Amino acid sequence: MRIKETVTTLYKTFMGRMISGLVLALSLCLILSGCGREEVKEEEPGFELYYVNSSETGLYKVPYTLTGSGTEEMVDEVTEALKNQSDKLLYKTVIDNIFMIESVSINEGQLILGFSEEYRNTDPLLEVLARASIVRSYGQIPGIDGVSFTVGGEPLSDSAGNLIGVMVPEQFITNAGKEINAYEKAKLNLYFADDTGEKLVMTSRSVVYNTNIPLEKLVVDEIIKGAEEGTMSYSTLNPAAKAVSVTVTDGTCYVNMDPAYLTVTYPVTDDVIVYSIANSLIELDGINKVQISVDEGGSAKESPLTGIFERNLDIVE
Repeated sequence: MRIKETVTTLYKTFMGRMISGLVLALSLCLILSGCGREEVKEEEPGFELYYVNSSETGLYKVPYTLTGSGTEEMVDEVTEALKNQSDKLLYKTVIDNIFMIESVSINEGQLILGFSEEYRNTDPLLEVLARASIVRSYGQIPGIDGVSFTVGGEPLSDSAGNLIGVMVPEQFITNAGKEINAYEKAKLNLYFADDTGEKLVMTSRSVVYNTNIPLEKLVVDEIIKGAEEGTMSYSTLNPAAKAVSVTVTDGTCYVNMDPAYLTVTYPVTDDVIVYSIANSLIELDGINKVQISVDEGGSAKESPLTGIFERNLDIVE
């Protein structure tokens, strides 16, 4: 019995020392391998120049190595690089090909590029693409926090007269991380008031928009933006109003406006207001009815300006 107990004790001691040795050896291996392994660092993205692709539908990016030492020097370098034409016609240069830069200045991190009046004659879609290529190229330069344009000495504005302001590269990237290829041109048939405020007149408007924005939302936003000068039509909606949501289900477009919509600012009838929205939306494929509502404090606000509306051509002049 004592011999058996002795053997058992020796066996346990041997196994214990063996396991301890294996653990120690494994620990040393891990330490040594950790010391010999270099820390893997995520590589930062390099500098890239952006051009308009040959089909004028999106951007084309080209890797580039900056050699300038200061912000101003790098701005001049990028300006010259953006003039370089592709030998294989893979892309179009923006500067000197689409429009020319007349002046360059930097003010507290803001790069201000001046263009001549010819800039205004650029096709709307091409203008957006060219502007994106410029902002995304210059916006990578250290010390440049934003880019703004002037045309003929005046700050750049959109077709409605709204100032574009300072632009940053992130403005020209969709939520999905894709390039500006999401921009398209559309022709909208919009209804605005006539000079009496009692009838509607239809006017066509070409717009460049991001396809991430539903077309029906774009229609409502354009009506809020108002009629353009020289179209013999007049605005119908309060310019301070906003569309909270615009959705389409089974042929009905549901338009939820904020309370500012109920404040009438132009001398137009209620019918002119509601049918300027309804008739314009029903011009789009797949929409037969329009339901307008106003969400005020969590409850729907009843008004002659809300309800379900179908196309009304009797009110169209």
